[in-house]
Amino acid sequence: EFRRVLFRSEVQQIVKEWQQYISESFYKCDNQILLYLGQLYISDERFSNYINGFSSGNLASFFSEAINIFCAKNKE
Repeated sequence: EFRRVLFRSEVQQIVKEWQQYISESFYKCDNQILLYLGQLYISDERFSNYINGFSSGNLASFFSEAINIFCAKNKE
């Protein structure tokens, strides 16, 4: 069930909007950079703790997996 949710269009749309937000607000965020950010969200406790503060579960891991799927489906 968890994995299937990652593929839902609503989840993938959030990833797309996150990528656009980063590109518009900070720097061009292509898929490679987005993949690196997804890894950072789970490998750096500062990011993980911050992101997980918005949920009762492991949102950082969920979002990282959603990013991986988004980038695999939307190769540049």
